[in-house]
Amino acid sequence: MPTTLEQVRLWLTGEDVDGLPDRTRIWPIKKRGGLDMGKMAGACRHVQYTMSMDGSDAVLLFGKYRGQSVSILVNKDEEYCRWMLNEDFPPDLIDVVAYRLKAAREERQGHYA
Repeated sequence: MPTTLEQVRLWLTGEDVDGLPDRTRIWPIKKRGGLDMGKMAGACRHVQYTMSMDGSDAVLLFGKYRGQSVSILVNKDEEYCRWMLNEDFPPDLIDVVAYRLKAAREERQGHYA
């Protein structure tokens, strides 16, 4: 488990795979956008993410939003989160994205009621 700010930065950016906490998941990606990732040479075939202890949030350790939590991402790029729901991501990560999208939508509706 990271203890210094530098270790946390390395952990959040996915640069220090050995220092990742137990709740970190590595998931093989089979298909993305209709492409068979297993047949693509050099393609990233895994995603890394870490779940919160209660399972209500996750930090992405891959892609353009590496190091960001889903709870922040739903307000920053809702379209990206909706895209994630239709791709080959792990079920627990999809559940977090769906939960956070729903919560953000309900919060926006509450502000306009």
